[in-house]
Amino acid sequence: MNNYLFKIISIISLSVLLSACATSPQPQPRAFATAEAVIEQAEKIGAGEYAPTELTHARERLAQAREAAEASGRSKSPNANFLIEQAEINAELAIARSQLAKTRDRVNQKRKNNAKLLQTLQQTYTGEFE
Repeated sequence: MNNYLFKIISIISLSVLLSACATSPQPQPRAFATAEAVIEQAEKIGAGEYAPTELTHARERLAQAREAAEASGRSKSPNANFLIEQAEINAELAIARSQLAKTRDRVNQKRKNNAKLLQTLQQTYTGEFE
């Protein structure tokens, strides 16, 4: 699991680094739609419960991207495309963390069920089951 998380963080870091080098004056309308779709997907799988910080960051970056796109005519406005990419990356991280947390929950539930089953078997077959 740690290796998986390390890969995700590495990909995110590389994406952020590469996107910092690219500049584009106006984001495409579909870029906003894509980021919104990823955030919506994160919400649907329970990121609000399992990865609230990442989901909040994704929403904030998308809001900042909208502001940057509106202010793009002004000098020194932030790069909206960069903020959109950050929103998508944060939402994807929220999805990954949510999936990981759900998997851990299922594993813990299976462990509890196995412990109950073992206890039942030991009570049923006292002395025979070790």
